[in-house]
Amino acid sequence: MSKYYRILELSPGASKAEVKKAYRRLARKYHPDVNRSPEAHQKFQMIEEAYRMIQSGKANTTAKDKRAAYAKAKQKQEERRREAYRERMRRAQRFAQRIKEQREKNFLESVRRFFTTIIIILVGLSSFYLFELIYPAIMIQQNTATTWGVIYDASTRNARYTFEVDGKEFKGSMYLRKAFTEIVTPNGMPLENGQYFKVEYNAQHPQYNRMNFSDYASSVSERYFEMTYRKMRVAPKFSEYSDAQLACVISEVYRKKGTEGLATIYFFSEPAVENIKFNKLTFRQFKKSETFQNIHEHCLQTRR
Repeated sequence: MSKYYRILELSPGASKAEVKKAYRRLARKYHPDVNRSPEAHQKFQMIEEAYRMIQSGKANTTAKDKRAAYAKAKQKQEERRREAYRERMRRAQRFAQRIKEQREKNFLESVRRFFTTIIIILVGLSSFYLFELIYPAIMIQQNTATTWGVIYDASTRNARYTFEVDGKEFKGSMYLRKAFTEIVTPNGMPLENGQYFKVEYNAQHPQYNRMNFSDYASSVSERYFEMTYRKMRVAPKFSEYSDAQLACVISEVYRKKGTEGLATIYFFSEPAVENIKFNKLTFRQFKKSETFQNIHEHCLQTRR
């Protein structure tokens, strides 16, 4: 840079006006039309080059400056490349986040629809079940009549029975629980074919009916007594009783505790998992009660 300024006989850093003034002065001095010497032509070319380079600013650019400018440009380019890469990554992350949120939203919506469908189905089934359960009971309570009905199928939990109204036969069924191999009625005792119980029904519409297992014929009570006696007679824990004493115990339990008392001693060895209400645990508690102790002492006084 200083070389071009020296050619124009200027010091480095001179203003553009000074450069222009020096150029005009030296050009008039060494212009080939004015100065015919061989050195003047070469000098004029140097002046032209110096003026052109200073005016264009290229003279200010050294090799070091060029390297610095190149390094700076390269650094900017690298920064732009890294920023573009970061921007692509940010866009990809935002896109992945939107996809994740959409999937979570879709999943939650699917779960909501699933549980809504389940609830609707359960409500529908419950309503239907309650209707099937409550409506017949309401019909039976209206204009209630009673008659005797007989069990004709006691082999399944859905016990079936038949009864007559004005000479016409009607049938019904009730779902009962099961204890091991025996179908158990609500009164606690096993169910058998041929047993007679009272049937409650709507006098105008007998198809609405239900069996009252708490009201049974005398033949059923005799059968209950016989079943209980046979089961207890073969059990070693009751060997202290004679036949008459055992019959006394069963009779007294039935007299004081009713059918549930018979069920308690009938299922004296039943596991609780098979019969929740009447089992060996409930029998053990009943055996320790004051009522059974009084029955025990009373019946031991009976002749063997």
